[in-house]
Amino acid sequence: SPEPGLQKMAVFRLQSSVSDPALADAFISEGGLTPLRSLILKGTANTLAYSLQSFSKILEMDMGWEVFEVAGAAELVERIVELICTHPLVNILRGAMSICSAVVSHPYSSRYSGQSIPGAFGFRAIKPAVAKYSQFYDMVVLQLGSADHGLCGSAISLLNALMRDVLTNGEVGGEKDNDKVEDWMTFIKRLEDLGVMNKASTLMRSSGLQDLAHQLLETQIIALMILRKRQQIPFDIENHGQRRMLKTIHAYSNPSTLEHQPTMTSHSISSSNTSKASDPEKWRRLGFFTESPGKELSDPGSFAAIRDLHYYVCHHTSTFQRILLEQSSKPLNERAPIARCSLDISWLLYDHFGCDNPEDASLYRVLDSDTPERFDQIFKPLVLDWPRLHVACLKVFIRLWAATQASHDDYGKLVE
Repeated sequence: SPEPGLQKMAVFRLQSSVSDPALADAFISEGGLTPLRSLILKGTANTLAYSLQSFSKILEMDMGWEVFEVAGAAELVERIVELICTHPLVNILRGAMSICSAVVSHPYSSRYSGQSIPGAFGFRAIKPAVAKYSQFYDMVVLQLGSADHGLCGSAISLLNALMRDVLTNGEVGGEKDNDKVEDWMTFIKRLEDLGVMNKASTLMRSSGLQDLAHQLLETQIIALMILRKRQQIPFDIENHGQRRMLKTIHAYSNPSTLEHQPTMTSHSISSSNTSKASDPEKWRRLGFFTESPGKELSDPGSFAAIRDLHYYVCHHTSTFQRILLEQSSKPLNERAPIARCSLDISWLLYDHFGCDNPEDASLYRVLDSDTPERFDQIFKPLVLDWPRLHVACLKVFIRLWAATQASHDDYGKLVE
């Protein structure tokens, strides 16, 4: 009916009954998706909210995907993204985020995904609309602080779907895939800078955990996937970005002879001759065992480990400089090797949290069958606070070094 009042009543009843697969199938067979799509595009207030909720429930049953595989699909996706970015009402935001999440995660959740048109789903489907509404990520992350657990859960599901899709399509397969590596790393860093992991960690420790358990467990698994992918990237001294991290670590150490140092190049980092000529303890003063840090970073996972050290140096600069100053008064063999400690702590944490096997399906089974009292055995909020955890462990290592009056000969024992 073209009558707004009748439309509102019809879609209100639809949202409560469309969860019945038989009714949903009949609704789609009779062409109901066309007027429902029209209401989403042009509806307002409660009519729009009921329409979004109805369509979301249809997608949850793995039906109705053909709407996104015909002409005009881009318009519908853009409308969904627009609502997420501009609409203040919780019931509309909740439905819009649920639909957006379903579209992004469809290639991995649907039994019909193999028959889908390429580009109709996943991150690529919403990318043009997101490019138009630059505040999209900020608005989604903002909802993680919502008092409405339904909206909060929809936001987490959407962020999880986005991260999983980008991680899956950003696999490193060789030199030709270097651009993909940058894509996923830049995207994940952007979300991390917006506080996604910190806010998820806070939710894990809150009373909302029971209502958001499945979504937060998915976030935890994705966090481990991110750590594993970073761990798989080799440290390349010829890579400009990675070389710049080493330059920053050295610069933040406040070297007394910094103005006399030559311009750092890949050769000066990997070769001991240049550094020794200007400062015989240039890199050992920072806590490396040799004057060739490039060679010490040849082990798997070194890129991720040096990234953790870079975070510590940049966010705890005064502490880093103070410790180096204190250590400089000791014989070289008795100084706490800060850089080496940081690298080994990263590797210990990767092993402790099982980053090599983040996809543990048994956790979901335990979550579905166990009582909330066992949540502490499933959830690991410290994984989502990785930078802070690394810094805390580094402080403990330095205290342990001082308390045992260790020397470099004892280093392996302290690591154990």
